[in-house]
Parts: sequence; C-alpha cells; structure tokens
Amino acid sequence: MTWRDVGREILATSFFENVLRQLTARRPGRAIANFVGRPCGVYRSFAEACAAATSREHAGHEAPLAIQRHIRLSGTIRPSDYAAIYWLSRFARESLSVLDYGGSVGNLYYSYRPYLPASIRHTVWTVFDLPSVVESGLELAKQQQATELEFQTNVQSVTRSHLVLVSGALHYWETRLTDFISQFPEKPAMFVINRAPVHPSESYVTVQLEPTYAVPCFVRSTSEIITEFTRNGYDLADSWQAPELSLRMKFFPHLSIPYYSGFCFIRSDEFEGLHIRRPV
Repeated sequence: MTWRDVGREILATSFFENVLRQLTARRPGRAIANFVGRPCGVYRSFAEACAAATSREHAGHEAPLAIQRHIRLSGTIRPSDYAAIYWLSRFARESLSVLDYGGSVGNLYYSYRPYLPASIRHTVWTVFDLPSVVESGLELAKQQQATELEFQTNVQSVTRSHLVLVSGALHYWETRLTDFISQFPEKPAMFVINRAPVHPSESYVTVQLEPTYAVPCFVRSTSEIITEFTRNGYDLADSWQAPELSLRMKFFPHLSIPYYSGFCFIRSDEFEGLHIRRPV
C-alpha cells in the first residue's frame, strides 16, 4: 500500500468526512476546498463552474475526444439503458417518435434500435445537440445508412416528437427545470431521463471531470426534480439507478453520488392510454 492509498483511506473515514463537512460549510473553507480540488469544487453559479472547467486543456461538449467517446459507445448497452428501453417500448405502438435531447452523435439510436419491439413499424429518431457534434453525427449516420435518424440544432424546429429522451444530459441544463420542460413547441407526452447525477437532499453546481475533458454540471436533488415535473403536469411513473456512473466529491464527501439515476415522467392525461397504474 502506497502513501497515496493510506491518504485515501484516512480521508474516507467518517471522522474526516465530518471535518470536511464542517470546513466546507463556511465560505472560507469552501474556497480552500475549491482551490485544492480544482476544478472539482462546489460553485455559486454555472458560470463560475464553467470558468473552473476551462482551466483544463479540453473543456466543453464539443471537445473532439468527447465526441469520439460517444462514437465508441454506439451500439453498446449499459445497465441503466434497459429501463429506458422498457419505457420507450411501452409508449410506442406502431410508430415511435423520439427527441433525443443532447443525444450527441445518435449513439443511443444505434444501441436501442435492436431492442425495440418488432411491432414498431416506423421510427423517427431526432437528435438535438450542438452544431459541431451534429456534424459528426450526420457523418456517422451516412456511414451506417441510418435513414430513421435525424439531427437538429434548434429544439423549436422539432415538432413531431412526442417522447423526449434525456440521457446523460439533464445536468448540463443551466437554469430551472421549468424552463427545460416548457421549451418544447408541443408538450411532450413522456420524459425518459437517464444517467443523471442526483443527490438525495441537496442541489449544487460542480465540474464533471473526465480523463480527456471537463464540463460544468448541475446536480439536482431528488425532490427538486420530482417537484418541478409535477408542477408542470407530469406524474412520476418510474425511477431507477444507473450504477455504471458515479460522482466523487473528494473534498465535499457528503455530496458524493455513488450512482446516477433515471426517471420516467408521463403527462397526467396519458396514463389511461398506457394502461398503467398512477403512482400513489
């Protein structure tokens, strides 16, 4: 065991967790923790977290290595995907119209399509993302001859999708969830949210650090997510864990997230058509 391993073991004890909790509860202590742990701190705003993220060589979702990572994920299935596929299948009848929000190069289309029911005869899968990401997605779709796959850089241009899939993207929305829900031209019948970092009780802004890039992200509490969707006319139909992802907050251990989360929200007037029992 190295000295680094010993240090990690000590920092993981409940005693040091309590010390760090008390230290970071005050502004001076939080500033010290942010400086030492930069860029993975807790910030007052999304803009402040963005400034910390740009201290890395490659920051943002348009970093080439970030795009390549999603291309490599095309056609693969991870544990939390099965819940998302179930709800897409449950909602679809003869046709399926999906808005894959923040869907990168369309990797989920390639991953999910083989698992969707054969009874779905027609699929329109629209990916919304940043222009440079969409450019890579269009090239991949051309190579794969994915004729059902479309791309948009403007949500207002998407009018056919009645189901919104938000996988690994909700935490990049900077403002209120009410603004996120209300941005669509037609009120979606269902939101399937997957791989979102959700804390049991606290909401905060931090930086998601990957080996090749860093991006600011908004970790929301469970109650905030459920409350905001409920206020906007949606009922929680299901929730699940996404064990393939976690968020370690080294200097804010009480804010660490052992696993990401997923949710399915259905517009209140859609429950009868799906023949499922409303949540109690």
